[in-house]
Amino acid sequence: MAGEGKPLQEEVEDLSWAEVAKLGQGYLRIPFALLLVEIFYWFITQPTNTLGLIQESEAWIWYHLTELIYGPGTATLSEYNGWTTLVTLKHPDFWADQIRLYVSDECAGVHEMLFISTLIVMTDGVSQRLKLRSIAVMCGIVYVLNIVRLVAFYPIAVEDCLANPNQPP
Repeated sequence: MAGEGKPLQEEVEDLSWAEVAKLGQGYLRIPFALLLVEIFYWFITQPTNTLGLIQESEAWIWYHLTELIYGPGTATLSEYNGWTTLVTLKHPDFWADQIRLYVSDECAGVHEMLFISTLIVMTDGVSQRLKLRSIAVMCGIVYVLNIVRLVAFYPIAVEDCLANPNQPP
């Protein structure tokens, strides 16, 4: 017979309540930390355009890349609420030949950078040096992807205006 001569193993108990509480505490710190980051983000963006330098850098790059990729005269860069963050896209198929957009604090990608940074900082078993390097790389990636998103808007807007002529955005 199978199993003859072997002692029966005792049943292993489930986790104790103390272990469950410890695991729960570890997992609950993530949403709690993200909630604190959300409150911090709300605090730093309460007066509009408090991230003006980041907004201006993105608007400047967006404007220049649009002009470089889609041709001279496809965009202008101007001031909006005291910051140079207004990019006006121009094309004959746009409603009134232009679409005026500005890089707001929400549009700048800082919200996402703070969330990613928080999750990296909370990662256990990783050196502080690697965490800081990872934060720098991830924030750089978010910044670049945000610029790509903004630059990609021009051909999408042209295509949509061609598909739906004479309709305001």
